[in-house]
Formats: sequence, structure tokens, C-alpha cells
Amino acid sequence: MANLTLKDILIKSSDFLKNKNIDTPRLDTELIISHFLNINRMDIYLQFERILTQSEQNLIRNAIVERGKRKPLQYIIGIVYFLDSKITVNETVLIPRPETEFMIDYILKNESKPTSVLDLCTGSGVIAISIKKKWNDTEVYASDISIDAINIAKQNAENNDTNLSFINSNLFDKINRKYDLIISNPPYISETDYNNLSPELFFEPKSALVADDNGYFFYKQILQNAKKFLNPNGKLYLEIGANQAEMIQQTALNNNFNSIKIIKDLANLNRIAIIK
Repeated sequence: MANLTLKDILIKSSDFLKNKNIDTPRLDTELIISHFLNINRMDIYLQFERILTQSEQNLIRNAIVERGKRKPLQYIIGIVYFLDSKITVNETVLIPRPETEFMIDYILKNESKPTSVLDLCTGSGVIAISIKKKWNDTEVYASDISIDAINIAKQNAENNDTNLSFINSNLFDKINRKYDLIISNPPYISETDYNNLSPELFFEPKSALVADDNGYFFYKQILQNAKKFLNPNGKLYLEIGANQAEMIQQTALNNNFNSIKIIKDLANLNRIAIIK
């Protein structure tokens, strides 16, 4: 194997990803190199003439090939940053999105500290972890139907020094108490929309993305049952798709909720339903 410098690897890898139609080939290459060499991105340019070992070359090449196959960068390096937390992710959980960060940031800024919170469909645990970090005295429960997701969420809770309670449950099936806040980012993509997603999305667990009933199945299940698990004056927060507000408002009214507020995100799209 040839003696290649860091500059050689950067240029060759960036060109490879560009030819594979990756939107940000240079940035993705920098992030892969910095991760596998355990250096800052700026250090790449300060160490241009560094000769890489064969092992280092192999690590970077294999990662670049995977990215060229449109595997999400977050799965390749195994981590993502969410608010002030470093979160481990793999292909058993969704990659946390900025839209979810927006929802949690909104909750933390606009709600008084509750006594208890349920994160329904927790996935990697980012919602529950972020809530617990801010409201350390609050009892925070994280629930998911996937035991693989629960295991990742437990790992992330430990890595972020947060003490959470975990429940392996299909929505409310094994929930046996009431909460001041229930927060959920359930699957809400329709089967039709799923088929038109970018290739990266097909690496994520379909069961965590797609919902029957044109994307509304889980919302309807949650809204039909949530009242039984909310304390008096409790609130339900749902992350929603940009075009789902009207149906969710009507479903909430049909289930005797009398206050429904829709919050737009930074892109001016409907993103949060606050129901009480």
C-alpha cells in the first residue's frame, strides 16, 4: 500500500464522495478523518504532510466507501450531538434531528419544571436525557417498543450521567402511572412519502419512521389514550409533520382535549402540537 499523506487522503476521498453525489463531500471527509484519527478538523490542515499508517488508511477508506453508499455519516462515526449531549447512534435507532432539538428547546424554555415526564417512543433517548439534564429533580421515564432502542438509550443515559427509568412498551401498553408531561416524536411518515425519501433515510429503521393510516396511526393511538396517563393540567407534546397539524387538531378535539396549540419551527413549518 502506498505511503499517503493526510492531504492525499483528503483530496482523494473528497473527490470520491463528490463523484457519488454526496452533498458535502469535503465536510464529510473532514469529519470522517478527524473522527478516525481522533484529531480536530483544523488539525487536518496543520498535519497535511503526515504519513498515514496502513491501518489508518484502511479505517478512513472503509468509512468513505460506506458514505459513498449513502450510509449516514452519523452511523459511520457512531455519534451525534444533540443540544448539550453526545449521543451514540446505530442503525437500530433514528438519527436525532434538529426539529426535535427545536421541540425540546421550546419545552425547556416555556414550561415550569414538572414533577414527572414520559418520553414515549424514546429511540436513542435524546428527549429524556435532555429533559433530565435540565430538570434533574424531575422523574423522567423513557419508553420504546424496541428493546434495541432501549439498550442504546440506557447507554446514552449512562454516558451523559442521567438517571432515567426505562419501560419496554408498545405505546401505553405497559405504562401504569400518570405524568405532568408526555412528550413524543413517534413515527409519522406515510408509506407513499417514505418511497420518495433520500437514500440515507433507508439506512434508518423503517419502523421508527413510517406509520400506517397515511402517517397518522401513532398520533391517533396516543391521542385516544393519553388522557388516562396525564395528571390534571398535564400536557402532551407531539412532534409533527409540516402538513399534519389540521388532522391532529381534529383528532385531539374528537378525544375531548380542549386546548390545542401548534408551534412553527425555525423554517416556519408546523412542528409541535401542544395538547391539554
